[in-house]
Amino acid sequence: MLALNLALFLKAQALNLTPFLKAQALNLARFLKAQALNLAPFLKAQALNLAPFLKAQALNLAPFLNAQALNLAPFLKAQALNLALYLKSPSFKPGTDTIQLSYFQT
Repeated sequence: MLALNLALFLKAQALNLTPFLKAQALNLARFLKAQALNLAPFLKAQALNLAPFLKAQALNLAPFLNAQALNLAPFLKAQALNLALYLKSPSFKPGTDTIQLSYFQT
């Protein structure tokens, strides 16, 4: 009986609370929309201010990345040749899932 009374009480409380929660949700939605509208011009200005900096950073980074690519090219070519040799070697067994890493270590 106590459990039934408690269940009825909680149901009544939930029904009483529902309109309040709905109103709170609507108020919160309006507030968040207003905040987003107020924030939009600031974010746009920040993006416009950041654009020249990011462009300059990209231009400064380009020579470094180009040099890194040029430095990496011989290593990658050697790795490709090592892999080709391994695939032709008697140690390679097609159908196995693993490659012997010791073959590539120098």
